[in-house]
Amino acid sequence: MKISNRHTSRQDYPTPQKLIQIIEQEWGQLTLDLAATAENRKAPYYLGPEHDSLKEPWHLWPGTCWLNPPFKKIGPWARKCREEAGNGARIIMLVPNSTGARWFRTDIHGHARVILLAPRITFEGMTNTFTRDLVLCLFGLEPPGYETWYLRQPRVIKPLASRWEQHVIAALKTHRNRSDRFVARLCGVSDWFVRKIRKSTASYSHFRAGLDGRTRKMPGT
Repeated sequence: MKISNRHTSRQDYPTPQKLIQIIEQEWGQLTLDLAATAENRKAPYYLGPEHDSLKEPWHLWPGTCWLNPPFKKIGPWARKCREEAGNGARIIMLVPNSTGARWFRTDIHGHARVILLAPRITFEGMTNTFTRDLVLCLFGLEPPGYETWYLRQPRVIKPLASRWEQHVIAALKTHRNRSDRFVARLCGVSDWFVRKIRKSTASYSHFRAGLDGRTRKMPGT
């Protein structure tokens, strides 16, 4: 990845559009690209090299933000994601799987939902796949945890429901006639997360069965 200066970057190789389509099917349209150019932005609006994105108040922007930061210096971007999520921002960040890095331990683990992508992806404009495994880090969208997406298979198999998901499912079962907002406040999660859990269940029979896991259909596969 080419870096223009310390705080802003020009990504020479855009994220594959197919991956963006999968992300937007799952969490809605991306509204702001936090580190891009006019040529490779993945959202209608973007913060380019002329902006100091790390000093901008991301949480004031409505909707979900996309971030594919400069891979040579991820730490400041990961820290910014964690801080902005604490103020209500919703961010999806694509970075190498670097569990041994300090920024991963301090700003990702326990703060974001981490989705391991398999197999390795090929950025637009590249002839070969990227040389490292990549992950999506979700801030403010889902409770912290880990899962894997197999992008070449027709379905993505999720692990057992997280503790947060089980908590919401139990609350929906107990309070079937209450609003999503009520359940969200009861469980300490966002309204969006409760709606997502409710939508992911085809009927209340899933609640009665306990819903141990889910599968997700990927578009274009």
